[in-house]
Amino acid sequence: MTCQAEKIIPVWSYHQSPPFITGEGQGLTYDFVELLNRQLSGKYRLELTLMPRNRLDMYLASRKQGAVLFVNAKWMDDRAQTKYFWGPEIMADSNAIISPRKHPIVYDGTAKSLRGLVFAGVRGHYYVGLEADMRENRIHRIDTKSEAASIKSMLAGRVDVTSMPASTLKYFMKSMSLAGQIYTSPRPLMPYSRHIMLTKSLLVEHKLLQKQVLALKSNPDWKAILIKYGLLADPNKNWHGEIQPGIFDCW
Repeated sequence: MTCQAEKIIPVWSYHQSPPFITGEGQGLTYDFVELLNRQLSGKYRLELTLMPRNRLDMYLASRKQGAVLFVNAKWMDDRAQTKYFWGPEIMADSNAIISPRKHPIVYDGTAKSLRGLVFAGVRGHYYVGLEADMRENRIHRIDTKSEAASIKSMLAGRVDVTSMPASTLKYFMKSMSLAGQIYTSPRPLMPYSRHIMLTKSLLVEHKLLQKQVLALKSNPDWKAILIKYGLLADPNKNWHGEIQPGIFDCW
């Protein structure tokens, strides 16, 4: 009877790089959905579907109803946050600029600071603020198949610099044992926050998930998940990703 009473909330995600997806049925996305389902106590159940971004855009254009995980209003053409419902921040993130520690590159917030360098870019990815210089070959872009391949190419000396989400980098710092090998420029390419977005017919579900996300801050199971994926590797931050007072944030 409990199963019959459950209301399904379709949940979609297009993030398929670590830490979000780390293997078949594994990754931060799966653990996050499982945790929320436990918190929902059988009244609602999130049903996860992974899909490419273009399919997600088709779903939204055809007015399918559901929630999207780990997105930002800027990416969803909703800067004013009027087209969709937006939940509170799940986690802070940024696109880190990284280079080998032996040959550190400092990004100053402009493409000019990367000119003349060889940049590893994941095939199909768009790098805000750098694209014009890449098209003009002022920044020499070499495409790779993944963020992990970009790191390997950089450490092998084939490229000078690359960029990826700090969440992805933190996962690889742990899983690839990169301590002492990577330099992270103090200024990221772009800081942002990640949220749950819901389509406009899901007002009740939006309010429910708002409460669940806010409750994560004091949830030890969420802390354990973040530790599992290396997202608490920065000793300058507490487990929720907040800067500890008086300590320099190196991310």
